[in-house]
Amino acid sequence: MPEIGMSIATQAEVSAMVTRYQKLLSAAPLAIESDLEVLTNLLKKSAQVDPSDPKSIQEVADLAYAANKSALAVSAWTKDTCAVDISLGVNIDPPRVAPPTTIAPTTTVPMTVPLATTTTTVP
Repeated sequence: MPEIGMSIATQAEVSAMVTRYQKLLSAAPLAIESDLEVLTNLLKKSAQVDPSDPKSIQEVADLAYAANKSALAVSAWTKDTCAVDISLGVNIDPPRVAPPTTIAPTTTVPMTVPLATTTTTVP
């Protein structure tokens, strides 16, 4: 069964991928629901393409170009929210931990003390 980001070679893998995206869509957060729906519809249409019909192939190619913005949005949301990069497969980023904060040492400015001035009178 193909995973997200893997090449799809057989009709069974196509069907499995469409099913996987439909399940994802049913549980999608509102933030990416419409974008994930665009991708799911693209996969459904791709599953029905007739490889011997240039018009059918062009229709799917046009849908793929139109879905690019949605694909980028879903990928960015998933990476930002879950630390999972689905653009090249499922690569889990290291946990995002804030670097330790350092406090700059306090500096003191040396004070200058004016020299005492004395006046001498010569008789």
